[in-house]
Amino acid sequence: MASRSHHRPSLSDPASFDRREGGADPAAISQAAHDSAHALVEAGRSAGDPDLTSRFVRLAETEGIDAVAELWSHSSAHSLVSSLWRIYALRTAVHASPSA
Repeated sequence: MASRSHHRPSLSDPASFDRREGGADPAAISQAAHDSAHALVEAGRSAGDPDLTSRFVRLAETEGIDAVAELWSHSSAHSLVSSLWRIYALRTAVHASPSA
C-alpha cells in the first residue's frame, strides 16, 4: 500500500473570493418572482375590459411566460407565486397532451 502525503490546505487571499462569479442572489430571484406574480394578478383584476383581459392572456401565452414561470418554480409552496406556477404547469401538461 502506497503512503499518501498529507498537506495543509493552501490559504487564499480574501480578495480572490471577491473576483469569483456566483449565481444570482436568491433573495433577488424570489423578489422578482413575487413582483411578477402580483403584477400579473393585479393587471388581470383591474382591467375590467374583457377584450383587454383577453389580449393580456394572449400576450402572456406568446411572449415569454415560460421565463417567468421558471422564476415561480422555485418559490415556497404556500404562496401566490407557487399557486401560479402550479396553474402554469397544469396548463402546460394539458396543452402537451390534451387527450390524456
